[in-house]
Amino acid sequence: MSTYILGNAQDARIHSGSPTKNFGMTDLIALGHKDADADFAIARSVIYFPALHTGGVPRNRKVLSAKLELYLYNDFCSYSRTYSFFRLKKSFVENEVTWNVRSVGNNWKVAGIYTAYYDDDYERADPIATTTLSASESVGYKTWNLNTDKIFEMINGVWTNYGFFGMCDAEYKDAYTFRSQQHVNESTRPKLTIEVEDYAGGIIFM
Repeated sequence: MSTYILGNAQDARIHSGSPTKNFGMTDLIALGHKDADADFAIARSVIYFPALHTGGVPRNRKVLSAKLELYLYNDFCSYSRTYSFFRLKKSFVENEVTWNVRSVGNNWKVAGIYTAYYDDDYERADPIATTTLSASESVGYKTWNLNTDKIFEMINGVWTNYGFFGMCDAEYKDAYTFRSQQHVNESTRPKLTIEVEDYAGGIIFM
């Protein structure tokens, strides 16, 4: 077994209260709803690890585990909630993405990405990971255990790696913020840890 820790993410939070403002160059991403803050309102986030498909992890190896880790920094949550990540189907530009657009001139199918009716922008029906956070969480890394079959597809090009989209399932008084790739403390930036077999196996993708 070999372990690969991927960093150098591209990430951004998007806000329903500031639908045309880009937050990609700030030091925080966020999930959930912040009460009495009209500019924040509902926050969701996008995150992309280019190394997942560009050689950071060997191809054609069985994926034993995969986890996304985000460093929780601020607690604005009043309830125990489920927080989910989905695979994106469209790319975004870190310093352009907003609630309304994935890049300048390219709208999300539905503002805020999430919708119960369309799956143009993300894998709507099936999250790649969920985790439950309590109404009060300590500062530090929180973990999403990712579906290993789906990560295998992304490593091997069966599913194009455009990154992930995250949100809280309830979005009412349940916001948490996490340190982003832009944070000055490198040891608390987002990371993606993949464990794979040391030998090639399964379907071979060229």
